Amino acid sequence: MVLSCFDFRPPRNRIVLNELEFPSVRYLYQALRDSGAELVVVPSDDGIRVPTERMIEAIDERTLLVPFSHVLYRSACIQDVAAITAGAHRMGAYVVLDTYHSAGVLPLDVHGLAVDFAVGGVLKWLCGGPGAAFLYVRPDLRAHLKPRLAGWQAHRRPFAFEGEMDLREDAWRFLTGTPQVPALYAARPGLEIINKVGVANIRAKSVRQTSLLVELARERGWRINSPLDAAERRELRFAYRPSPAAVTGNRLGHEALDVGVLFSHAQNAAIAENHEGGVAVARSTAYIEPSFALVPAGP
Repeated sequence: MVLSCFDFRPPRNRIVLNELEFPSVRYLYQALRDSGAELVVVPSDDGIRVPTERMIEAIDERTLLVPFSHVLYRSACIQDVAAITAGAHRMGAYVVLDTYHSAGVLPLDVHGLAVDFAVGGVLKWLCGGPGAAFLYVRPDLRAHLKPRLAGWQAHRRPFAFEGEMDLREDAWRFLTGTPQVPALYAARPGLEIINKVGVANIRAKSVRQTSLLVELARERGWRINSPLDAAERRELRFAYRPSPAAVTGNRLGHEALDVGVLFSHAQNAAIAENHEGGVAVARSTAYIEPSFALVPAGP
């Protein structure tokens, strides 16, 4: 929907994104090359983060869009949204913030951060289900953008079923067809729980848990594939050498595995915070995420 608002012909046709974005996101922007877009992919040195300064330096007067994730999916690294957004705006570019891996576990103020667009879904940390997603468009931009993908729900008089589009000027301007009402109702309980608990409280507990895991993992010589600084880390990913046969039926031989340890809001027993020796991770609540379980972690 956001991309349908723009013309990607030169001279302002650049899209700046980093190489650690989720593949589906990169594929979407790569397809815009056929419409005239030029992609600038900012590299990472360590596979964990892309330096903020490097992202900002890649943005110039030819840049139209700067899409990036609040949290990088592979390393759980938190990106500096305010700095990147300010750098993009200095060059006249728009920011598209992907909050899929942050909404619900990190404090998020789209107004304070001054982002132009924010997208996300409820499937992960908002404790919802499939079929419900959200789009934020900066209020002062709404009336100036003309989405080409807008559907009948974006019409000023949708039930008149008129033959010519007459776009609304509010948020409904960016709707398509009939809303997925069952998915929206299924998403409500998770949102209500998070509002009741408070994102700040969820974030504080996440920091306590992951900080303890970092300490225990380093004691055992496991390689941390996430930032060590809690302020830069949402969750934790680490590499270790388990018994390959126990995990994969010995199909990977002695290859190390990259394991994502994720804690949902309900997994309060995941870590015994007051432990006396031994491993403080409850096995029943450690989740090996399939998308990471088969990635070689190196020696």
